[in-house]
Amino acid sequence: MKDVATAAQEAAKQATDKADAIIKQAQSLIGAGDFEDALAALNNLIGLKLTAAQQKLVAALKAEIQKALAGKTADSTKSAVGNLLGKQSDSQTPPARPATRRFFAAIAAISIGCGT
Repeated sequence: MKDVATAAQEAAKQATDKADAIIKQAQSLIGAGDFEDALAALNNLIGLKLTAAQQKLVAALKAEIQKALAGKTADSTKSAVGNLLGKQSDSQTPPARPATRRFFAAIAAISIGCGT
């Protein structure tokens, strides 16, 4: 009986160690901003028996990944819509060209010269 119990404990420890390694890998990927691969790593935990602490940590990591991916999706959607509409952000708006300024100055001069 001791051999069976010892084998079961050893198998449980190996599963816990494997899960810990996968969780650490996912944390590292999240830190690097590689959210898709982090989520794929966490999906490798399917079928493993996790401790309560591991389950809580995995849930927190998945929530962090989902929040980050939602933010990336919103940013890329905003950028795509801006590009579609031909708009640029204020920091990307080019200054008025000298020719454009001269054109409007000439129009203003003509308007003043005509008495309008």
